[in-house]
Amino acid sequence: MSLAGESASIGGHRHTLISLQPPPRAAGRLAEAAGVPFVTPADAAELNRVVDDADLVLVHFWNTPELYEFLRRPGPPRRTVAWLHINGLVAPHIVTPALVDHCDAVVATTARSLLIPAVRAAIDAGRGSVIPAVADAARLEAAAPMHRSGFTVGTVCGLDFTKLHREFIAICAAVPVPAARFVVCGDGPARQTLMAEAQRAGLGKRIEFHGHVENIGAVLAGLDVFLYPLCPDNTTTCDLALQEALLAGVPAVVMPHGGAADLVEHEVTGLVAQSVAACAVAVGRLHGDDSLRARLAAAAARVGRERHAPRQMATRMHAVFADVCERPKCSPCDPLPPAGPGWLADPESGAARFVRSLGPLAEPFATALSTNATPPAGDLDACDAVISGVGPLLAGAGGGGVLHYRGFHPDDAWLRLWSGLIWMGQGRPAFAAMDFQAALRLGLDPARVQRHLDAAVAAARRPIAATAATPIPTPHLLAG
Repeated sequence: MSLAGESASIGGHRHTLISLQPPPRAAGRLAEAAGVPFVTPADAAELNRVVDDADLVLVHFWNTPELYEFLRRPGPPRRTVAWLHINGLVAPHIVTPALVDHCDAVVATTARSLLIPAVRAAIDAGRGSVIPAVADAARLEAAAPMHRSGFTVGTVCGLDFTKLHREFIAICAAVPVPAARFVVCGDGPARQTLMAEAQRAGLGKRIEFHGHVENIGAVLAGLDVFLYPLCPDNTTTCDLALQEALLAGVPAVVMPHGGAADLVEHEVTGLVAQSVAACAVAVGRLHGDDSLRARLAAAAARVGRERHAPRQMATRMHAVFADVCERPKCSPCDPLPPAGPGWLADPESGAARFVRSLGPLAEPFATALSTNATPPAGDLDACDAVISGVGPLLAGAGGGGVLHYRGFHPDDAWLRLWSGLIWMGQGRPAFAAMDFQAALRLGLDPARVQRHLDAAVAAARRPIAATAATPIPTPHLLAG
């Protein structure tokens, strides 16, 4: 939205936003306030019309089945620029050579993406650039430093362990400042878990969970430190929440994971902690050294203004647009890598699309689909064990993971099997039983599924049978 507003103010460009999913109401309100048309196409014909009317399609890329469906669908010729909102180094958010070849240009939002050979080659050849997304400075109007007592540590983040470090509460509890107060803004599936852990850790009323906060400037104005520990396999680039904290003059404590860490220069605009224990120590250090905290805060605000100016970003993006628009529109190539040899699944199936989107990081899913596993039983058992233990990002229900693809392709037997394995790994055998039952119903070989189904049913019965004599519904009654 910041790009669209600045681009329009510079002149010569009109932006229309296309949402491939029903958007949150807040997004619609922001678009209306910025004067940017917001389209949620009702059907393929409307989507084709909007794309055909555009001189250029700017794809805000991360791996989702909806976005790959759009990129692969037949439609009018177009010019396509992929703006990477992930660093592209961690599955499932991989940037493959096929995706780069699909686009007229690729714009990375962090220099870390240059570690991907295809991205570096495209940018070196003049087919793109590194241009960060930037925060909306208007959201920070209430962020003027205020007089306050005590010591307040704030975090603004989606409460999901695909991004936030799993030991976040442990870090807060270990901060060596007994009177420190913690403010957490954001919502997500991990909120209840975090609240329960905070109570068990004895944080009590010292930690406040505020949920989603639109007026984030007022929150940042009341902070002494911005604590932002992200998980090791996060996909961040030019993280906007961290940008806002720095622009507001709040020194940050981060860990060296993902593109977000590149926004903080150690001992200049904040502190980069190398471990969970070091995070807590760093916060304590800022509490005990007022002059260090003031120096970092001033530098954070200054560097933020210099490096993350919306006008600068829009001007650089216009140069990419101008270069691409000199080329004719064309029908793009397939953005997914080729299917592996001897796959058991149709290369166009949901499972195959998911595996193809992962490029070189497709194991163990690619092996699970292969007819060439030897010895089959040993290899497949090993694959199943790895799949059941994948992390929250690759498992994710809303961020391009297995469960997301399973929701988009509910009739794919392989995705149902993998979802069942993930549910089992998460200790949710009733959900697992439903997906295993669906995999059988959709035609997967019983020899591949039945033992997993039996184990899921037994596990689902066990805790209930210990406390109640009520009959447990059989899996076919649970299957949806």
